[in-house]
Amino acid sequence: MTNNTPDQVAYAPAPATPIEADDVATPRQRSPRLRLGVALFAVCGAVCLGIGAYFVTTAASQHHAAKSVITNLQQAPAIRVQLTSFRSSIQINGHMTTTMYLVSRTDATTKDLTFDAIVSQPGPDATHT
Repeated sequence: MTNNTPDQVAYAPAPATPIEADDVATPRQRSPRLRLGVALFAVCGAVCLGIGAYFVTTAASQHHAAKSVITNLQQAPAIRVQLTSFRSSIQINGHMTTTMYLVSRTDATTKDLTFDAIVSQPGPDATHT
């Protein structure tokens, strides 16, 4: 015999209701474009790091070949450089051709290679120096 008095009603769960797709918060997913961008950034960083490490480790060996060139430049009396402009907009003092003489300065206090320059521009009446 069942006791179904108004005070003792059997428990029955409420029926399941359909859930709308807009009501449910979906977990936020990372975009594939973001992952691709981060991966590309990491690869570029690794390449730059490798190139930088290469130049840091090989920089010391490259200076030995330049010492003989610098010594020859310092011992030369002068270096003649002829500049020719191919456009009228880049003429030097109205001349298409300019000759420069570079004279090296030797200074025992610095290791830098420094030059003095003399500019010669031949003209129809006189040569400007």
